[in-house]
Amino acid sequence: MKILTPLLPCCLLALAHAESLVVATPMISLSAVKGKPAISIPLKLRNTGKTTLTMSGELRGRDGAAFRVEGLCDIVAAGQTKDLQVHLDPIRGKDLYEAELVIDGTIVPLRGIGLDAFEGKNEPPLDRIVKALGIPLDVGGTKLELDVKPEAIGQGVAVKRFKGIPGTKARITPLARFSPPGETPFGWVVKEGQPKEIGVLDDSTKRADNHQCLFPSLKGNATSISFEAPPEAFAIYMKGHLYTAFTDATLPTQAKIPHTIRVYPVKDFQGRKMKNCYLIGCEEASNGDYQDAVFLLENVTPE
Repeated sequence: MKILTPLLPCCLLALAHAESLVVATPMISLSAVKGKPAISIPLKLRNTGKTTLTMSGELRGRDGAAFRVEGLCDIVAAGQTKDLQVHLDPIRGKDLYEAELVIDGTIVPLRGIGLDAFEGKNEPPLDRIVKALGIPLDVGGTKLELDVKPEAIGQGVAVKRFKGIPGTKARITPLARFSPPGETPFGWVVKEGQPKEIGVLDDSTKRADNHQCLFPSLKGNATSISFEAPPEAFAIYMKGHLYTAFTDATLPTQAKIPHTIRVYPVKDFQGRKMKNCYLIGCEEASNGDYQDAVFLLENVTPE
């Protein structure tokens, strides 16, 4: 069966100036619940040439029809930047969506997670989440529920605590959240110390899918949080609805499973090489999906 490639009906005036149009976003990752509002993700372009350009592009791949790009026919003046808005329509329902956008010869991978409805068995497994985020990683299985007993599974590591890197700030970025609605605080804690809250995943009053999406919004509208790491080694925590999850399983919690957070080294994220970077997958119940909150922790080393 021949797969039809959806074309975007845009002008072709600027293809001769491809060397002047720089695509600054290496990959786009989206999520959407069928029939529910979902946010778009900006794809950043920059005209580094001396002439005005009119953009042109093409959507290719199996799921090209599930993605929509706004602004491709717009004109970009010399030295100016432009954000295209990329949307996902989960036409096949619950699944991983894959396509690519070709802009003047530059290929931008598009990945998406579709859901049929909120919560429960509609949620994606952690394996699907890392694939959609462009993180090549074995998380310990492809099913929704993962093993809660071993210290490490897949390419995970048994890291309880982290240390900051002198001269840099640590940074934490929420990558995904598939949990019940409501505010979800997170932060760090040193041994025998009080938890230090550094951020809160926002509730779903402003964004209906904020508890079931990639790149959930933080309270205060930041996309990531930089912080001064304490002098001592510290654990990461997430305060869920039922208990507080810790990277250090020896800290007191009311959880009924032995490991409430999984830690995975990240060496590549959306086409960018990473160093001193870890994926933090949090569980707030007992089924072991480890995607109630997923963070990218940067500029740290294991204790």
